[in-house]
Amino acid sequence: MKMKNKKEELLSQKVLKNISSLFLLLKEQNEPDLNLDRFKLLGKEIKDREEFEKEVDEFFSILTRLIQDRKIYKEELKVAEKIQEALIPDEAPEIEGFDIFPYFKAARVVSGDYYDFIPIASNLIGFTVADVSGKGLPGSLIMSMARSVLRFESQQNPFPGLVLRHVSSVLLKDLKPGFFITMVYAILNTTSKVLSVSSAGHNPVLLFRKSEGEIQELKPRGVGIGIGDELFFEKHLFEEKFFLQQGDIYFMYTDGLTEAMNESEEEFGLERVKEIILENSDKSSKKIVEEIIKEVESFRKDAPQNDDITILCLKTK
Repeated sequence: MKMKNKKEELLSQKVLKNISSLFLLLKEQNEPDLNLDRFKLLGKEIKDREEFEKEVDEFFSILTRLIQDRKIYKEELKVAEKIQEALIPDEAPEIEGFDIFPYFKAARVVSGDYYDFIPIASNLIGFTVADVSGKGLPGSLIMSMARSVLRFESQQNPFPGLVLRHVSSVLLKDLKPGFFITMVYAILNTTSKVLSVSSAGHNPVLLFRKSEGEIQELKPRGVGIGIGDELFFEKHLFEEKFFLQQGDIYFMYTDGLTEAMNESEEEFGLERVKEIILENSDKSSKKIVEEIIKEVESFRKDAPQNDDITILCLKTK
């Protein structure tokens, strides 16, 4: 009897050693925490060898599956990262009479945000900032589709509302339940300095008027692409036009900026963004954005970045 107990004890120690090794490997893979103490107790409390081995086999099965899933997930992330790198422009276009500066920072390896500059004609250029609800590889693929459709439709007509309507019509066929895109799209006539803006459920755009020394919140009506059917989307779509004068600032962003949180879970908020723009309105687009990001990071302190941040700032010289 003592010999049998001794053998079972050695078996328990050996198996638990293997469990510990696999558990540590899993931790290195950044998997969610698993409670190893439960299985250490099993080695002491379970007297029946078959019961013990059954529990251990189950644990091994769970860990092995999680590790395999993690490997697949990592491969998907690599693909998604490459897709995202191809989506984000390397630099802002140089347009006479305008100062443009974009900013992008992902909260994780792969972002759900996207911005773009779309040349349409010699005197027309499109600007967009978008946010897809899905993350990882599915989100990147959806954003890649949205970019392709948006770029194609932008060449067909110079009206942002009509462009978004066609983009929605195409994407609705492929968007699965739970996935949607918010997007603001603007077309700038660099000759007349008229800006046409349409929104698909995106955050308000900010427009600083130098002549008035005030900031307007532009809130074109609209719902996210993928929320409701085609008729519902079209019904809520609207387009606005603005004439930009010297010193005016057009500011687009994603909610990762305004919803950045500190350790007390207080949000940075849109009012802080507006205050910083007002205080730095005489500076370049780059300086304005840099000042905003500096204040956001100071506000967050040690709190992690909880969402992607994308900004596109356009200033009339």
